[in-house]
Amino acid sequence: MRVIATTGWLFSRVSGRIRPAGARAESGTARADDNGVNSATWNQTPPTRTLRRAQSRTESDLRQGPVVLGLFFLIQLLDGGLTYWGVTRFGIDLEMNALLSGWMHEIGPAATLMVAKLIACGCGMILYRAKYLRPLAAVAGLCLGVAVVPWAFLAVSIY
Repeated sequence: MRVIATTGWLFSRVSGRIRPAGARAESGTARADDNGVNSATWNQTPPTRTLRRAQSRTESDLRQGPVVLGLFFLIQLLDGGLTYWGVTRFGIDLEMNALLSGWMHEIGPAATLMVAKLIACGCGMILYRAKYLRPLAAVAGLCLGVAVVPWAFLAVSIY
């Protein structure tokens, strides 16, 4: 109860010092009047040229969406296959993802990679259905550069 009483007392002291907008301060630094700001200035519609360009960009993204999703699935398949090949040939310790490496030790590489890639494909499908196509393309490119290319480079250097 003491905390509530103290808080109420503190609030009443502070609220007594707050002045309404437009009221002048008796002392201290004067604030600028905000009477001249019109809210319509902040809510203007964009020019039609910019709006058309944004709509055409969105339509272009939507047309390329299935291609991006297909590439994402292909990259996930390549990553899973190359990772399985590398882990079974060179050992689980070569896997740099500590979470996957730990699960590979627990339940095996095949089951771990199957679950991980199904989760990744599910997340990609969520991005696709929510029309987040640019992040989906970025994740596909990141996976290609960070996961597929190193395993492919290792495979090419051996054979």
